[in-house]
Amino acid sequence: MNLLVFATSLLTALVACATATVGHDKPQLNTPRKFCVPFPAVNAAGGTTGGLNGTNGNDASQYAPLGSQVYGRAGVICAL
Repeated sequence: MNLLVFATSLLTALVACATATVGHDKPQLNTPRKFCVPFPAVNAAGGTTGGLNGTNGNDASQYAPLGSQVYGRAGVICAL
């Protein structure tokens, strides 16, 4: 293979990959309205909120495709 062709192909591939990345703070989420479900939030003490009020007939976890969410907390315990 010609070295110039190889170098050009490599540079083109690198430029294509560099321009195809998305910034870590700019996710492009696709959440259909049907599956945007208002789950309650959990604070650091483990208390939960009542969740957001449902809109457009979408209330609580009734229409959650994978069921309701489960929250868990883990900590490090060192024993000697």
